[in-house]
Amino acid sequence: MLNLFPVRWIRADVLALGFGLIHGLGFSNIMSEAGVSGPLLPWALAGFNLGVEAGQLAGVALWCCVHLVLARWRLYEHVVVKGGSCALLALALYWAATRLIA
Repeated sequence: MLNLFPVRWIRADVLALGFGLIHGLGFSNIMSEAGVSGPLLPWALAGFNLGVEAGQLAGVALWCCVHLVLARWRLYEHVVVKGGSCALLALALYWAATRLIA
């Protein structure tokens, strides 16, 4: 979203931390609903989060390789950054809508 509508006073690292904390609390609640509780809950959350982080690192590594090739393209900012941001925003809105409706 900040790629499409930049806001100078928003720090991306603080924003990511806030979303991560809220996201983590949601997973904590889902783990407890799944029957994981007590002393196993921190281990289950840690294992889940390590798996998610490993997947994200693999995705970032792949994107870095693609970025090295595309960054030299003169339409990179317009097509890749703005277009990719619009596509991700549309996907996020779709997912949010399907969760709110269900």
